[in-house]
Amino acid sequence: MRREVTRQGLVPVPGAVETLTALRERGIKTGLITVCSEDVALLWPETEFDGLFDAEVFSATCGLRKPDPRIYRLALDGLGVEPPDAVFVGDGANDELAGAERVGMRAIGVESPGGELPDDWAGPRIRELPELLELL
Repeated sequence: MRREVTRQGLVPVPGAVETLTALRERGIKTGLITVCSEDVALLWPETEFDGLFDAEVFSATCGLRKPDPRIYRLALDGLGVEPPDAVFVGDGANDELAGAERVGMRAIGVESPGGELPDDWAGPRIRELPELLELL
């Protein structure tokens, strides 16, 4: 039952697949850092996201959680880029935006469906993922 609930939650928000595809067409490497249960990593190959990222870091399999700097470094190493050359995009949960900035990445907050960015987030923000294409 738990896996079925997880499967139902692994559906892209509007514009996510198109944005990731467009970034990759521009030659921009894409990575994922997610705080998740082991079910997410197991079900990932069944999702629309499979194959859209050049590096994927699942907290359940690496044993780290945002904002631990090591989880960002795993993604950076997987992409073969240095922090100043990377942009982290997230909804601000788990202090992830500030965590990305602390390792030297640029961070952009995205307003997630049903959620809000932290009140103290003063950095750049977008309402929908396709807006990212205008910033990069």
